[in-house]
Amino acid sequence: MRRTTTSKGTARSEREQWPWHRLTVRVDGESYVVTLSEGPSNWSAHVARLPGLVVTGAYSNGTLDHGKVRRKLAEGIQFHLEGLAIEVAERAAPNRLPQPNAG
Repeated sequence: MRRTTTSKGTARSEREQWPWHRLTVRVDGESYVVTLSEGPSNWSAHVARLPGLVVTGAYSNGTLDHGKVRRKLAEGIQFHLEGLAIEVAERAAPNRLPQPNAG
C-alpha cells in the first residue's frame, strides 16, 4: 500500500487517508456486499457482483448517514438489475429485420 505524507509531515496509508467499509445491502431477498469509500467531500460505493454499478453521494451535514447510503445503494442495485433484465430480454428476442416497403 502506498504511503502519503500529510500537511503535518506524518505518514499515512491510503486506507487511513480514504477510509473504506464493507457492508451488506438486501434487495428483493438477495444480499449484495458493497465496498463503501469515503472521500474528503463525498462517498462512493461499488458492488463486485454487479460490474459497472457505482453509487455516489454527498455527506449529510458533514457526516456519513448510513441509512441514506443504504437507501441509495438499494435504489442503484434495483435500477441496475432492471437494466440487466432488459438487456437479457433484448438479446433473447429474435432479430427482426425491417419489412420491405410495399409499392
